Amino acid sequence: MRAFLRKRRLSAGRPGTGDDGGFGIIEVVVAMVLFAIMVPATVSVMASTTGGVTDNRSRVVAASLASSQIEMARSQAASVASETTTRVVGKVTYTIAQTVTTSTASATLVTCSSATLPAVYKLVTVNVTWPSMGSVRPVRSDTVVRGTASGTGGLAVTIIDSSGNPVPNLPVQLSNGNVLTTDSNGCVIFTNLPPGTYTVVLDQAGYVGGDGSQHTTSDPVNVTKDTVSTVSMGYDQGVSLAIKYVDNSGQTLSKADDDQLPLELKTATVSGTKGSKTVSIPGSVTGLYPATYTVTSGKCTLGSKDMSSGVPTSQTLQIPTAGVQVAGITTIKGIGAVTAVYKGPATGSGDFSCTVGTTFKIGYMFSLIGDNKAYLPLGKWVIMVPWNELGVILSIPGLTDMCVTANLTSASTGYTFIDVDAQITKMLSGLFTGGSC
Repeated sequence: MRAFLRKRRLSAGRPGTGDDGGFGIIEVVVAMVLFAIMVPATVSVMASTTGGVTDNRSRVVAASLASSQIEMARSQAASVASETTTRVVGKVTYTIAQTVTTSTASATLVTCSSATLPAVYKLVTVNVTWPSMGSVRPVRSDTVVRGTASGTGGLAVTIIDSSGNPVPNLPVQLSNGNVLTTDSNGCVIFTNLPPGTYTVVLDQAGYVGGDGSQHTTSDPVNVTKDTVSTVSMGYDQGVSLAIKYVDNSGQTLSKADDDQLPLELKTATVSGTKGSKTVSIPGSVTGLYPATYTVTSGKCTLGSKDMSSGVPTSQTLQIPTAGVQVAGITTIKGIGAVTAVYKGPATGSGDFSCTVGTTFKIGYMFSLIGDNKAYLPLGKWVIMVPWNELGVILSIPGLTDMCVTANLTSASTGYTFIDVDAQITKMLSGLFTGGSC
């Protein structure tokens, strides 16, 4: 190297050798390449060093904030509660998340299922985070503080849904005004309670208790000193059930057709294991506690629906129907109610059934006035047409009503036609298929 530099100096001082007295183009290129390689590496090292310094500074600040929060929690003791706050230090916003759970003195958590143990301590966990943390872990601090004053007790409340699963993130209010939110186990534990009687109140929009009410209160619970009493409550998202009559294609009946249904079948009771509600048909009933519900009207079961937890919260019960038309009354004087008598289920009638012999009024017949139409749920029916012995034809001794069978199935379309004149002709000729009821 020394020989090379000496040669370069000699060449630089000797005129006429073709050297320009400086580095050649090759040396300049090599130097630029080396510079291009070294500069990014140097910048990266500097940036890494600077970032490390910044991360260390942030962690020091976060550790200080966590320590201050822990000291505050110790000073609050029994009144300490979960909370999240922020602090700005050196233009950096730090988030301080404080979580409080009930524990034993050894920091073993006390849950609703193990709350028969004295629960007189609280485990306080503080996590501090800040923006641009990357892979840096949050700063965490823990402490155990006295959770209840001497001579006080606690109350553990478990909230479950209709399937027995825990209901998390639900506000639970105690009769003394305290409010806590259920954890993932559907559990809250109220501590530092003076001995006495308390009730638990639930009132969350969209939820209902077993009685179908959003506002639900527990039975009184007695709390004694240095122990934790327990209570469990059922509370779930309310469900709704719409009920309507449809034709054999599943289309909702028109208002005119719906008006032809027996009056007795236009009001129903929706009953489940947790209570019942009344609904007009067509109509909907809301605020049902999830369960399997049966819809009844008088002596008839219209259908049932599984509305238990996990199924769609809004469902529809469709009751299939078909039409019956009584016509051809011009040769008799028919005065009185036309009635339908239930005889049993038919193809496609689904869950619909009545006590055999149940009778519905489906219209009235008057002398020389038009036809009678009615809609009935699918099934086997006997239509009773009134017979007036003072009619223009000869009376038939002992016959005051004429009965005609109407078998309404899922294949029934339009109206099942009952021609009174034709039936009477058959009766008088001895070929009738109807007769005295």
